[in-house]
Amino acid sequence: MFTMNRLTGIPPQTNVNNSALRKWCSRFVHWIIVFISAYSIIYFTFVSLFFDESLEVSVLIKQAWGILDLTTGSVCLILYLFRHERTANVFTQIFELEKLLPMNFDFDVRRIRRFCEIQSVLWLSFSLNLILVSWRTDEHSKGFRVVTWIVVLMMFFNIIHTEFVWQFCNAAFLIRKYVTILVLEMKCWLNCDDYRFTFSKSRLIWVKKSHLRAFRITKSVGDLFGFSNWLLGLYNVIRVSFLLYSFTDNKIFTPSGEPDVWLHASGLLWMVSMPLMMAVAIYLGDKLHSESDKTGKLVSEMILKVKDHRIRRELHLFSLQLLHTKFHFTACGFFPLDFTLLTSMAAAVVTYLVILVQFQESEKAVTKLSCNCSHNILTENGTM
Repeated sequence: MFTMNRLTGIPPQTNVNNSALRKWCSRFVHWIIVFISAYSIIYFTFVSLFFDESLEVSVLIKQAWGILDLTTGSVCLILYLFRHERTANVFTQIFELEKLLPMNFDFDVRRIRRFCEIQSVLWLSFSLNLILVSWRTDEHSKGFRVVTWIVVLMMFFNIIHTEFVWQFCNAAFLIRKYVTILVLEMKCWLNCDDYRFTFSKSRLIWVKKSHLRAFRITKSVGDLFGFSNWLLGLYNVIRVSFLLYSFTDNKIFTPSGEPDVWLHASGLLWMVSMPLMMAVAIYLGDKLHSESDKTGKLVSEMILKVKDHRIRRELHLFSLQLLHTKFHFTACGFFPLDFTLLTSMAAAVVTYLVILVQFQESEKAVTKLSCNCSHNILTENGTM
């Protein structure tokens, strides 16, 4: 049995492994962070709207970037507090599927652990990247300022946000392993010549019920992580757009406008890692969908080959069930989690980047025009 722990992104049962005092202390600390983040969001919004007279694109992007990180982080933390026990219950249901498997089939625990070790390495790289950003921010801001506080909050929210992605990926991965086992067993039935001794009606009913149970758990996973997947897609589009624009305007990272190699390298790592996490989640969801489609094809082949009318009747019922049980994930119904989403995100990033560059060019043109006007006025005053 695969262990549920925080290293793998799978939360354990809070009321079983932790005492009531520790549970409430953890929630109290989390809610304090939420309130501090909410205050920071209101403060930055109020300052940017009423007290900041600068209309430079770099200043507006930095303020919007900070508000975006704090807002998405606060929402993720609130979701984490409200659905922690529900997430643990969903994974408990997934692990209970293993008890229903035949003796000759089992979850590939070694492969699952390797998958979680890769996730742990990615999380460590994200944390080191944020520490690098915090250090370089201190160097440019000459001390601990509000920007440094935002980076510290980003480090904490990055853990929560990454854990959501891990949980979804692990859930899709484990459900796909279970569906794959069902597909392999049905392939064994098809490869045998005598169907009367390879499987019985009760065995087929068990496969049908197991498939339906896996679909219900998949639907619970989709409902549980739908909003966080939508938030992850929106966050990646806006953040990658800002990171690409920062390579054209050095004032995004440094107030003096001087290029910083470390910050640009950090931006490149973020620009690759965050969409990579999204691509892994989409890949696992797409693999689950493809495995479920194999079940329908196998059932159709078995209907043509099996002669027993009782088994054929169960196969027809199974085929009808497959028409209404599609293993696919969506982000709150806004868009499906498939590979077409990556192309749509790339198109959105290019559009936002073009808009930001146009704002930058118009700002330079206005600045140049004002300088020329000032020079002409001074020249005319000198001639008079």
